Amino acid sequence: MIIVVEGFDQAGKKTQSKLLAKFLKTRNIKSKIFSFPDYSTPIGKEIRRYLGGKRSFSPTSNPLSSCSKQVGEGKGNPRCIIRK
Repeated sequence: MIIVVEGFDQAGKKTQSKLLAKFLKTRNIKSKIFSFPDYSTPIGKEIRRYLGGKRSFSPTSNPLSSCSKQVGEGKGNPRCIIRK
């Protein structure tokens, strides 16, 4: 299961993600929180440049595909992935 928490900056995505993970833990459901994009990675830096209007991507490229790599690296085989 993948749950995506979206919202404006400072809207409480991180807080709600943590509360959800805590609730799932009370139900013995393993979860893992991922934040995307990770601006410390090479593709994250390119996404930041794109969002700032300093870079463009071709219509055939998909910088968001690196999100699947993050999910695949989840430790402990979580049943629930929370992306904030």
